[in-house]
Amino acid sequence: MAKVEYPNELTKKYWDKKKPLVIKGKKTGIGEALDELNKKYDDIKWANYEAQNTIASIDKKLKELPALCREGIEPLGKTAKEIKTLATEWSAKFKKEKLTPKAASDACDAIADAAKKFISDVDDYQGVQALEYMEMRKQCVIKLRQVLKPVMTKTQTKIKGLLEDISKFAKSPTKDTYWSLFKGDCNARGYTTGCKNWDQYLLEFPEIRAQCYKGDAMDDFFPCMEDYGANWAEPQFEEKVNKKKCNGLSEEDTYKFHAKQMILATPTIKKFQTALDKLMTILDG
Repeated sequence: MAKVEYPNELTKKYWDKKKPLVIKGKKTGIGEALDELNKKYDDIKWANYEAQNTIASIDKKLKELPALCREGIEPLGKTAKEIKTLATEWSAKFKKEKLTPKAASDACDAIADAAKKFISDVDDYQGVQALEYMEMRKQCVIKLRQVLKPVMTKTQTKIKGLLEDISKFAKSPTKDTYWSLFKGDCNARGYTTGCKNWDQYLLEFPEIRAQCYKGDAMDDFFPCMEDYGANWAEPQFEEKVNKKKCNGLSEEDTYKFHAKQMILATPTIKKFQTALDKLMTILDG
């Protein structure tokens, strides 16, 4: 909707065209009132009533709508009611004047009828607009579920697998165990990808994101598994990770170090898991 349609009958141009020549000299006040209403209508910034197709924008507009209507829409109704009364009174007067053509009262009646409908549209505007916002929001949530649910379900599975992998690696912190669990499209890779997806996809839905976790996954959850989910080939891992973090350690102690780092990361991983569980509950709701 976003805009109340303005009827042609409520313009001074219509009144000037329809009123007979014999009454053109009469000061009815109708033309001035129509100009006033038209100006109030034109002064409304209708773009302020439009919501973007995001939950955040829609919720913002729902919150702002009552004040917007008080300031812009309701004054239209007040002036339109005055016009309706004025047109109705003049119609009755013209009908009593035998020398006044019927076109005069017809024009007044048309203005009064248009004003009546316009008043109804204005009175209904807030409720109708709110319903439109809610329908938009509903469609956004459907879209959100369609896009997010498969992606985040996969991340949930990867996190569960990652916690199992960490447990296995902690029991046998060897190079062979590490490379059997943390290479290619492994669970650690799925975890770090899930962090990126969380920030990217939920950027459009901040109010839903805030219900689950208010921080950024890439800042808070990603760093602890950044090296282990990077899909390094063994030579790259040796060069970029081991030489920087484990320089001087034996191979045995190097992989014990990595196992310890993952154990220390477990609470952070579980925190992300909890945020995901909250999101899935919202998506299923």
